[in-house]
Amino acid sequence: MKQELLPPFSHPLSAQLVDDDLGFLLDEATMLDRRRFTYELSNEPKKLLEGLNERFPRDPYIQRYRQELPLGPSGDRRQDVATSKMREELRFLGRFEKPGVVVSDVEMSAKGMNGIAFCEGLQNPLIQKILVSGALLENQAIEALSEGKVHQVISKNTADLAGAINAALDRAYWRYFTELGKALYGAGSPYSPDSAALDPHCLKLLRQEMDRCSAVEHIMLDPRGTFALIDASGKTFLLFVRTGGQLRRDVELPQARSADSAVLEDLRACKRMVCHCDPDNTRLPEGSEWRGIARPIRLFQGNQPLYYTCIAVAEVRGIDRKRLVPFGRYEQPQRATGYHEYRPR
Repeated sequence: MKQELLPPFSHPLSAQLVDDDLGFLLDEATMLDRRRFTYELSNEPKKLLEGLNERFPRDPYIQRYRQELPLGPSGDRRQDVATSKMREELRFLGRFEKPGVVVSDVEMSAKGMNGIAFCEGLQNPLIQKILVSGALLENQAIEALSEGKVHQVISKNTADLAGAINAALDRAYWRYFTELGKALYGAGSPYSPDSAALDPHCLKLLRQEMDRCSAVEHIMLDPRGTFALIDASGKTFLLFVRTGGQLRRDVELPQARSADSAVLEDLRACKRMVCHCDPDNTRLPEGSEWRGIARPIRLFQGNQPLYYTCIAVAEVRGIDRKRLVPFGRYEQPQRATGYHEYRPR
């Protein structure tokens, strides 16, 4: 299986729906995923394209999180990613206004720009592009897909069109954050070399637990494989994912010398894990404290066995709950930009 970087964070996005038939858009929008997207509807593709390119020509996260390091020994330029700054985004409602996906009709001749030209004109390379095509320009849409101008094509003749668009939005959502992670880290990774998060199946586990907790965003808290999951009301869960090797190495730490023998035995047998989370200090506490924070774990089969537990918590170190702004508090603003906006309730 191809190695994919598990996104270090995700949150609801703005999806742009573009069609010259606004009535058609409104009918479809009422049946689309409301949990992870807000929707902006437009029947003016040229005006929308200008607005998106003006406001989001590139992903602002890349500019905010990357920092230049001193030149290397051979004069090579080096960069680092300020992972800790990602947690600051949880304070801002603006994260929910980032356009991550466009869903455009292909045939918009009355507006002087078809969907293919609209998608080609987008400057931000991370925005995921989905075309909805009728029979008239279906061949052109498929050609645009094969040439990499768009990411997905859906036929208007699909029996369950709303269902097909929802499935496409789901794929686009995770591809957006995966590609953003690649753009941030390049050939590097935010995770430890032995982290369970490097298993290509770990994304499936993350999504499983997000669905179980009704979480709408996540953020990495430490490189071993610890994540905060946050629902629309701001309720927070901690997901710990470890490999068997990680669990057994905990027993070899100096801190383990003062640990309870039963806890150590469970760690060796991969029955429990020490659930410690402090993004600014990932060192495990002294073993004498492990009995109170060692929790039973479950097995998820990836390329290797992955052991995990997910617990609801009142507070998360590194996240100021008083300043956390959850998705449930977001009200999509009205903009005087000439295109229509809609957020299903």
